[in-house]
Amino acid sequence: MTRISFDLSPELHQQFKLYCAENKCSMTDKITDYIKQTLETPKVENSPQPQGENHSFFLFEKDTVENKNNNTTEERLKTLEQKFSEVLDHVKALDETVSSQNEMGSMLSSNLGEVNQALKQIDKKLTETDQKFGITGKLIESAMNAIEQTGSAEKCEDDLKGIAVLKGNTT
Repeated sequence: MTRISFDLSPELHQQFKLYCAENKCSMTDKITDYIKQTLETPKVENSPQPQGENHSFFLFEKDTVENKNNNTTEERLKTLEQKFSEVLDHVKALDETVSSQNEMGSMLSSNLGEVNQALKQIDKKLTETDQKFGITGKLIESAMNAIEQTGSAEKCEDDLKGIAVLKGNTT
């Protein structure tokens, strides 16, 4: 047996591991079966070619039956190794994209935390301000009651209007 080693992103490895668990097969058996299938399946002319980002595993089907028959085992292994390398390059590029997006998500999450913290501080300040206005209003009311109860002080028309406004009487 020969070992093949390659890097996978943690996300891709986890997805593949989950796939194999759900389908009750080992990861090694699945990869081995895929390689065997790829080597044994002749390329059908006019068959639809994969499109878009998810076509990397189809890179193995580029060899035709004639090329397989004409190549030595060593040449076929080199070709297979090259194609594996192409797939791994694609996986690494996808992994970098995912990592970049994860970093961006972390940054946005951090910014959101800062915004939430600022909003809490604003709410606290508004609550303190409301309490101070409430205390100030009670002090003014208390002072007006004292002025009103003092008979010795003469009140002008403006004083009487101010007292009425503070008490809520706008007449």
